[in-house]
Amino acid sequence: MEWLTKSTWRRVVVSAVFAALVCLFLACCVHVGNTDDDWSMSLFLSGRIDGGGLSLFIGAPLSQVIFLLNSMAPFLNWFFVLEHLTAFLSFWLLCYAALTWSGMAPGFAVMGAMLAFILPNCISTSNFTYVAFLAVASGEFLVVARMRDPDAGAPSFLLAVALIALGSLWRLQMMLLSMPFFAVATAWRMWSERDDRALVIRRAAISALSILVACGLLYAYDRAVWQQDGWREWETYNGPRAEISDYPMPKYDEISDELADLGISENDYALLKGWSSGDTDTLDTELIQQVVNLREEAPLSLLSLLAASQSYFERLVSRPQLMLAIAVTLALVLRRDVVGCQAILIA
Repeated sequence: MEWLTKSTWRRVVVSAVFAALVCLFLACCVHVGNTDDDWSMSLFLSGRIDGGGLSLFIGAPLSQVIFLLNSMAPFLNWFFVLEHLTAFLSFWLLCYAALTWSGMAPGFAVMGAMLAFILPNCISTSNFTYVAFLAVASGEFLVVARMRDPDAGAPSFLLAVALIALGSLWRLQMMLLSMPFFAVATAWRMWSERDDRALVIRRAAISALSILVACGLLYAYDRAVWQQDGWREWETYNGPRAEISDYPMPKYDEISDELADLGISENDYALLKGWSSGDTDTLDTELIQQVVNLREEAPLSLLSLLAASQSYFERLVSRPQLMLAIAVTLALVLRRDVVGCQAILIA
């Protein structure tokens, strides 16, 4: 593999070709059973229905770009084009970073994990949450991997920050959820560096500041757009609506009397819980909030924490890939393989 590791352009080309072939293969394996969210968002941003232009679930800048492209070139579904293009670019840069900085064994481990468990959900099932995670994780992996290389130039750094910012536009929660793991991996990189710790610390600080500024500016723009008339009301309406459709609610029989007092029939309640709440004249924001208030929050106690822990470990055991990742991480810790542990942590 020396012919590959000693040539930057060979790594760029090989990783690009590999990523393209994998993405093309997955595009031929489309599974249409789990594309309802993405398909609905793409329709709302298609320019073919009244009132479109923004999506509640992706950032306003990305929504506006998709809406503009659909208006200019309506023969393509630009939501899926950009979604798949994001997945390709993320996997391409992940492969390049793995081949360049993390070492062959950890690099192939990270690439294999993403290829087996993340990338198919980005393309074959078109899930924007997975796309956001892949972009953020690839950007963070690139940031951490290049920290100790004095020859790593500005392009790789800018691409890493851009990937993380792009991932935050696809779903901000994925970027926020990854931050603790990214912070631990960065701290581990700084602690494990012996030769040029000052370089690593300086790059870590610059990376953190750049990510904060880039994502912060995009988020500020998103908030400004959603404060405009019309969009603000829709976002306000979506808050309680999402609490009913996305979180556990009591069964109808348990709160039937309270619902009857609000004028909510069993059919209305079923529609609210099944995402079919478009009748805003009847199911307005105030009424939906009253329905949300009927849900009693379970008190936090030792028993509830134990029950949640049991449920978590049951799900963990049922997912062999997570158990394998934990086992590999423990093995790397015992071997004191710092680079490998950092790679697994980011993955």
